[in-house]
Amino acid sequence: MIQREDRYDIVMPARIRWEKQWCAASVRNISRRGAMLRTVKPPPPGTYVDLELPYGIVTARSMWASGQSCGLRLQDQLDVAAILKSRGRRGGLVRPAPVAADPKPRTSRADLRAEAERSRRRSASMQFAIVLAVGGCVAVSVAWEVYKTLSAPLAAIGKHM
Repeated sequence: MIQREDRYDIVMPARIRWEKQWCAASVRNISRRGAMLRTVKPPPPGTYVDLELPYGIVTARSMWASGQSCGLRLQDQLDVAAILKSRGRRGGLVRPAPVAADPKPRTSRADLRAEAERSRRRSASMQFAIVLAVGGCVAVSVAWEVYKTLSAPLAAIGKHM
C-alpha cells in the first residue's frame, strides 16, 4: 500500500486557470505533490490546470472534484516547509490574518430608526429647497417675459403722448 504524503492545513489565496479562464480559489491544504482547493467552479477530474500561488505558477491535474472543492496533483514538487514558514505556521495550522475590527460600533434598532428619521427630514428639507429654487427661477423667467412683452407696446404709447 502506498503511503500518503503529509498534508498541512493552510488558508492561502490562489487562482486556477483551465479552458483559458482564471478563477479565484483558496488553498485549504498542501503536500509536496498536491493541494486541496475551494473554488466556485472546480475543474472536472482529469483536467490540467495552472495553479497560481503567491510564489509562482505550477501545472497540476485535477484528481477529484466535489461541491466547491477539488484535489490537484502537482507536476512539480512544492517546498512545503518554505511556504509554511513564510505563512507564519503555528501548531500545524496556518491561520488567515485576523479580520480587522469593525471601526463603527453596531447600533441599536432605536438608533437606526432615529437615524432614518433624521435622514427623512434632511431629504424633505432638501426637496423643499430645490422646489423653492426652481419655483423662484420660473417666477423670474415669467416676469422677464411679461416685462419684455409689455415694454414694447408701452414704449410705443409713450412716443405718441
